[in-house]
Amino acid sequence: MSYILYLLSFVLCLQSSVSNLQPSPASLSSTSAHSASSTHSLCYDYRMEITLTTPALLFPAIAILMLGYVNRYLGAANVIRTFKKDYDSGYEHTQITLQLQILQKRIELFKYMLSVAMAGLALACISMFFIFLDFQLTGKISFGLSLLAMISSMILSLYETTMSNRSLLVEIQDIFEKETSAKQK
Repeated sequence: MSYILYLLSFVLCLQSSVSNLQPSPASLSSTSAHSASSTHSLCYDYRMEITLTTPALLFPAIAILMLGYVNRYLGAANVIRTFKKDYDSGYEHTQITLQLQILQKRIELFKYMLSVAMAGLALACISMFFIFLDFQLTGKISFGLSLLAMISSMILSLYETTMSNRSLLVEIQDIFEKETSAKQK
């Protein structure tokens, strides 16, 4: 229920920002209890101006994330090349079709992760441009969208990690099966 109230206050803040309303005197008072002025004080917080340096803070984070994504992509590409080389030489991997399906899904996830991260970078640049032009509301919206893009990219990365773990569990299960069958003989 409180999330709905926060969302409603955010929408009201955007509406008051668009109509250039100034915060009421009640929003400047410091009240500790939730009262009628709590909506105004939340609104006042959302109306703060951001500077050019705020979206610029995302650039190092985006660069590090994308470097990590590319390294993980290269690791998956090396696994695929190893599977291909082993397949051509006649070596058989455990449940190769399952592992290849997992790798195929991971490659798709890498594409989406990098695309969403690049969109976040582009939105951060657009945000800086709008803030430079003194279009604060548009700059805030594009900055918020860039943050959402980065969060989405990290969620996709987490899902890709779970896919990678599934492939490793297939290998571990094969080792367990071989060890138990060797002990039974």
